[in-house]
Amino acid sequence: MRIARLTIFLLIIFIYKSGIAQDRKYLMFGMEIENFQDFTPYKLVINDYNDYHSLNDINTKHSLLLPDFIQGFSIGTKIHTRFSEFGGNVHFNSFSMTGQGIAAEGTDYYHKIVVSHNGFFLLYRFLIINTNYFRTGPGVGYSVEQFKTKLNFDEDPSINTMVPSNKALMSGQINYNISIGGPKFNMDIGIFYQIPFWQININGLNTNLNDGFAKTYSTEQMDFNAVSYGVTFGIGLGSKENYDF
Repeated sequence: MRIARLTIFLLIIFIYKSGIAQDRKYLMFGMEIENFQDFTPYKLVINDYNDYHSLNDINTKHSLLLPDFIQGFSIGTKIHTRFSEFGGNVHFNSFSMTGQGIAAEGTDYYHKIVVSHNGFFLLYRFLIINTNYFRTGPGVGYSVEQFKTKLNFDEDPSINTMVPSNKALMSGQINYNISIGGPKFNMDIGIFYQIPFWQININGLNTNLNDGFAKTYSTEQMDFNAVSYGVTFGIGLGSKENYDF
């Protein structure tokens, strides 16, 4: 957590300095569509859950289903210089899935899994092309996130809720971005590939979600490697000053 606090502090200083030191600055609002490269640990847990309930339920209203993609949003800042672009944001990404029905003994059950990774992101991009109205180039980034899996046993999230996994996660990123627009308005589109520095064990989700019928898996089978890839979209509101390179 000391690393996370230091990153937050550096991000605040970065945004402050960028706001007073440059004319070519933008306030950015964005969204991203991403997916994880390998969902295998979650698939093992969820398939066991669905298989058990499909065999034993009196009625299954909803089965757990992993998403095809994950949506998130961000707010941050970026700065253009002659051949470079700097930026930082706070971002919020999550997805959820619900299992619901009537169990073999005739009682209703409800399980909702919410997986989120929220955090801070800093980037540097080298601009191959940099004009007043069009910029493009590759970049690198560094992300610090809190990766959390929350399990609800009731439709009211304030009742019977637990967090089987909750861990700080640092990642490196490579990306490529296209930015269109002038000094007052930017529209950005980019692609990214992000690699975490360590894995997250989700065995707690297995034992708590599948309590009473959980299979035993090795540590390696329950280690989730959160490598992700996706597309980002952003709108930037900039200073009124024009600029020429």
